[in-house]
Amino acid sequence: MKSFKRLLFILLSLGITTIAWGAEMPAYYPASFNKHGTIDRISINTAEIVINDSLQSLSTNIKVHSLVTEHSSIHVLKKGMSIGYSTITMRNGNRDVVEIWILPKNHKPFSE
Repeated sequence: MKSFKRLLFILLSLGITTIAWGAEMPAYYPASFNKHGTIDRISINTAEIVINDSLQSLSTNIKVHSLVTEHSSIHVLKKGMSIGYSTITMRNGNRDVVEIWILPKNHKPFSE
């Protein structure tokens, strides 16, 4: 009975995620993002990214996820891409982008 309840919970959770995102989102994408926006500029050499007119630093250990692969390269990120992302506050008080999920072009973000 415990296994059945656990399986039911997982299936319902997956169903809710599928409804929330639509069929195009991979299973390794979260149900929601801390932040989302459009890449205005990215410089891998200086470890900077501008998202929605806000300059941010890229973590040296940044993780990038694309619609076709769970672990992608930072080099696939381009100006104009819609992304979901997470940041952390560093000891110096700056916020670094630590994880990015590339979103489909037709993605409509949830209201915050």
